[in-house]
Amino acid sequence: MYKIAEEIAKTNIATLEISDSHVRAQELTNLILGLKGSKIKELKVSKNNINPLDLENSGEFLSAVEKTDIISLNIKGITDKNLPIYKAIQQILQSHQQTNSLESSTTQQESAADTTEPNKELEEFLDFTATPSKQNTTNSFSLPLTLTFLGVGLLGSIAACCYKHFKSGNGDNYNDSTVDLVGDDGVTNV
Repeated sequence: MYKIAEEIAKTNIATLEISDSHVRAQELTNLILGLKGSKIKELKVSKNNINPLDLENSGEFLSAVEKTDIISLNIKGITDKNLPIYKAIQQILQSHQQTNSLESSTTQQESAADTTEPNKELEEFLDFTATPSKQNTTNSFSLPLTLTFLGVGLLGSIAACCYKHFKSGNGDNYNDSTVDLVGDDGVTNV
């Protein structure tokens, strides 16, 4: 069982369930010893052949549980809250839960502290996009300059259309040599 547990400990498994009616106190102890340093947080032994007194009399079992990071241990046949072994297991698990809570809050604080540090890659990217590169100045796009050219072009087009209109004589009696003046006494050609 110890060798099997060592292989399990190399994985990212967080929950392990044992369902073997042949598991006795010593096999369970060896299994838990092998889980030391694993990511197992919950161990459930649903079928077994464990006598609670065997676990109570063995100092190895509780020592093995203490060496793991298990926060939930459910062993069929050891569910009576009045059993000394049950109480001892629960005390160890509570200690693990407190340690786990402290570690997770420390990790959260560290990750929060990490986010307050400046992100140099992001700063460099923003700096690059805010200031154009000296190499790309000929390809840069200037909106005010473009609008100026569009405006001049539009005004030029309007002026050309007006000039053609008046030049071709499309107006009332307009031609190159006469100008109509309207006075109080009527129309006079100049």
